[in-house]
Amino acid sequence: MVLVTNDNDEIVGLGAIKRTRKDYAAETAKKSGFEFEDKTSELGYVAVHKHYEGEGIAKAMVRFLLECFQDELFATTYNKRMAKVLERYGFCKRGHTWRNMDNTADISLYIRIF
Repeated sequence: MVLVTNDNDEIVGLGAIKRTRKDYAAETAKKSGFEFEDKTSELGYVAVHKHYEGEGIAKAMVRFLLECFQDELFATTYNKRMAKVLERYGFCKRGHTWRNMDNTADISLYIRIF
């Protein structure tokens, strides 16, 4: 499921519930040190154009996606703003952080369980 937000025909935000990827979920569980079911879908690709940051667009997109998908989800982020959005909508930080692929940021795992 993909959500695109626009303003006057300009794309300003994007978010998705990604298809289930068992290998990726298992790898994420291993990296974080927190086990969760490998059939868990991922909330991801939540991004807002820099000119629209701070306007509540990410919150609105996440809220809409979660209203449409009532099941357990995981998300990963290094972004403090996104972490706050996830926590606001019932995600809990789990496990420990790990470095991203280019070793420039610490990634955290967030889980939403019903």
